[in-house]
Amino acid sequence: MQSASRKSPTPVTSDATGKGAAATVATPSRGAKPATTPPANGKASGKASGKASGSVPVKSATSPRNARSGDQNGAPAQTGDDAREQSPAALLALRIARSIAVVASVGMFLVLGMGTLVTNTGSQFGCGNDWPLCKGKFIPEFTLATAIEFSHRAVVGVETLLVLAMAVAILYYWQRRLGLRLYAAQSTLSPTLKVVLSPLAELRALGRAYRRMRLELQILLPLMIVFLFAQAALGALAVMYPESPEILALHFGVSLLSFVTLLLPTLFIFDERGWDKLRDRRVTAGFRWLTWGLLAFTYVVVYLGAYVRHTGDELGCLDWPLCNGKVLPTTHAETIVFIHRVGAGLLTIGVVWLFVWATRLRAARPDLYWFSVLALVFVLAQALDGAFVVYSRLDIFSTLSHSAFVALLFGALSYMSLHVVRRPKAVRAKTAGGARRIAAGQGQRRSGRVLAGGAHGG
Repeated sequence: MQSASRKSPTPVTSDATGKGAAATVATPSRGAKPATTPPANGKASGKASGKASGSVPVKSATSPRNARSGDQNGAPAQTGDDAREQSPAALLALRIARSIAVVASVGMFLVLGMGTLVTNTGSQFGCGNDWPLCKGKFIPEFTLATAIEFSHRAVVGVETLLVLAMAVAILYYWQRRLGLRLYAAQSTLSPTLKVVLSPLAELRALGRAYRRMRLELQILLPLMIVFLFAQAALGALAVMYPESPEILALHFGVSLLSFVTLLLPTLFIFDERGWDKLRDRRVTAGFRWLTWGLLAFTYVVVYLGAYVRHTGDELGCLDWPLCNGKVLPTTHAETIVFIHRVGAGLLTIGVVWLFVWATRLRAARPDLYWFSVLALVFVLAQALDGAFVVYSRLDIFSTLSHSAFVALLFGALSYMSLHVVRRPKAVRAKTAGGARRIAAGQGQRRSGRVLAGGAHGG
């Protein structure tokens, strides 16, 4: 009886400090589970006492096996949307969309330059009054004027295909990014029906992608198509009614809008994960209205310049900045040129003002600052090139570069006009959710370090 009631020896273990610590452990009966003693802090199990105490270490709260929401460093794991965006199929589609967008944007810039070349060489009559044929033929007999006009039309045709391909490529990228299936609900169909319905399923998937893509692209992609065909229609009217300077000037203005509606989506798909996020940082209403006002005023100045060119009054003033040695104009031709020059001068002052204001925002909004630098460079180059146009007596290089600087200026201001608008609310909410996940991951990492320190120190 005494041997039955005798207690088992008390084991002595060493803690992390090397001191002996005794603990009385009752001998368990057969089949019973051993009891565990909770730690003093009550936050970790007895397994977390560490290797120094001779027990099995518990997995930390930030271990990949225990924390699905983070990695071993406490960083948040990718969500389903992030994983799809980084999938090989989505990245390949993004590279394709970017490549086509760059080629299409450069092509539209080339179309603008060729249109200026057609006007300045008088080649708009190179194909007669026929459109889309040239002198009643698909491929005419070439003279210099015919070759310039025909090549311009050919480049416009190729550019049309590029613009359509760009729109489809961006939609396809968004479809892959969202993980939308192209051939949904077709597994039970016969092979013949699959062949017939596959294009319809693809169009439906692209339509779903359009409805779920960013709001900016939902607006810009249709405008890109609209201005492309509006430019072609005005080009046809300019051929059939060449005596109308209003239509000819409007043709150049719509071409400029067509260029910008290609440029903005191209820049967007390049910096969506970069400077686009800076749009959430607010700017003052004054800066926003100044940017929009300068964009609209630039279009007015561009239209006046194109109107002066198509009325044949571009040399109404034979010197610069005065007009035939006078401060104020006296004739009709001088008045038209003078109005254009005043508008260009006011535009230059406005862009300088915009640049000075953007300099104050450089730390918080580098996107607005650097594009204001580009706008300042382009407006100054455009003003100096305007003087070169006068003194060179409409040299081809001067007129082409003048149009190029105007297009680039309008593009820079268009980019700034988009970036003074905050991103859509749903996108901002998604970004805020990602920030909260990052903060949670960092909190898990800190708590894991506290647990580990407590286990080793207790």
